[in-house]
Amino acid sequence: MTLNHFNYITTEIVGRTIQAPNPSGADAANTLDSFHAQLQQCKTNGLVTDTRIPNFIAVDFYDKGAVFQFVAELNRVQQKSPRSSAMSPPLSSSASLAAFAGFAVAAATLF
Repeated sequence: MTLNHFNYITTEIVGRTIQAPNPSGADAANTLDSFHAQLQQCKTNGLVTDTRIPNFIAVDFYDKGAVFQFVAELNRVQQKSPRSSAMSPPLSSSASLAAFAGFAVAAATLF
């Protein structure tokens, strides 16, 4: 199961309305309270139980907010520095993160 935790803005480009990652809203979107609220919504919908937690956390702007702290809580481990794993720098300012069983992999969204 993947927990998608994105914060988009709606913008118009060449007459088309699209959604794009919202860098100015990343700190607010990636708070522990926000992650816990989304996790609670998944519990309410029966997607998450005490024995079944998300195995992927997908976010925009992994370097903003409490992403690593939330993943550490889910994995019941202490948070390590986000830079302690071998992650390459994002290719754009719209970097995404997938976290699985305590291992983080950075991917970039290119526009």
